[in-house]
Formats: sequence, structure tokens, C-alpha cells
Amino acid sequence: MVPNRPGGSHRIAHGLSVWAILFFSKFVFLEVLDLAFGDAVEFASFVWLMIVLVVVVVLRRVLDLITSVSVTRLNRKVERDRRTAAHLLPGPMS
Repeated sequence: MVPNRPGGSHRIAHGLSVWAILFFSKFVFLEVLDLAFGDAVEFASFVWLMIVLVVVVVLRRVLDLITSVSVTRLNRKVERDRRTAAHLLPGPMS
């Protein structure tokens, strides 16, 4: 990220960076599809490409949410088990 500096040049640089990432990421995505599926996938129009992109983004978000919830539940279980084990262990011997 471009640091917040006086003047408008940082905003221009930030805007150009975002635009470049969005513009060139399409070509990376298309190349990955071509490498993965070859001639089995063909986009007849821009609309179908956008549908595929939206589906990929939505699936990614859903998987991130599922992973986040699973990790949170696992962490809670581990912490609960740790507290239970601490009560079961004998205290220091005097």
C-alpha cells in the first residue's frame, strides 16, 4: 500500500496500482483456466466469463468463512480440553 503522504501523487499511484492489479488479474485467471481445462472450456461471451469469476469469488468467500468457523470451534475445544486437563493434573508436591 502506498503510504499516506501530502499531495495527490500517492492517490494517483494507489489508483493506478489497483487498476493494474484488476486489469492483469483477468489474464492470469484466463491462463489458469486454459492450463487447467484446455479446449474443454470456451467462453462465448464476456457475460459467461463474469459469471465464472463471480462464482469463483463467492466460493472462495464461502470456503474462507467455513475455514474460519472451523478453526474458531477447534480453538475453543482445545482451550476447553486444556482447562479440563489442568484440573485433572496433580498440583505441585510439597
